[in-house]
Amino acid sequence: MKNKFFFAFVLLAVMLSSSTCKKQNTLEMELAKLPQATQTGQNTFGCLVNGKAWVAQNADCFPYCDPSFKMYYDSEFGGNIRVQAIFKDSKRNIDQYIGLGVDSTSSKISFTFTEMREHMGFTYENNRMENNCKIIKSLNTPSTAQGSLVLTKYDLQYGIISGTFEFTLYKPGCDSIKVTHGRFDKKL
Repeated sequence: MKNKFFFAFVLLAVMLSSSTCKKQNTLEMELAKLPQATQTGQNTFGCLVNGKAWVAQNADCFPYCDPSFKMYYDSEFGGNIRVQAIFKDSKRNIDQYIGLGVDSTSSKISFTFTEMREHMGFTYENNRMENNCKIIKSLNTPSTAQGSLVLTKYDLQYGIISGTFEFTLYKPGCDSIKVTHGRFDKKL
């Protein structure tokens, strides 16, 4: 009888560790698809969206088109930063957008988003959706959001702004959007 319990315990332990290893391997594989978190103006943007790699790119881009990653800095209004990234690939039926915004960056480099203001927040847009879940913005009620953004490099002399971010957006009737391991590195 003891042997049966021991065998069942060992089998359960092996199954649980196998499941944990698979989740860890999947996370590592998705993280490997993201650009490195650099601070040299590499013009990169990437994150995990609900556990899947999301890298700014426009596969539909013929010789000339808008860049897939843009950043705007406005010192006139206290150091506002707007980050805009697209992930577009018609062959894979993907047309998505992520936007980040912060203000008063001249004196602050770490932002926690619990209370959103006009120039601070997150946006996720999936243009392949046909319902009211197409756009979820942290500023729009009844959406809820929480997250953070850390500027890891804020060098206006050399025109480089880099950072890391994560956020969760929820809108009633829609799936939650959970963004983790976000990073960007932009030469203005």
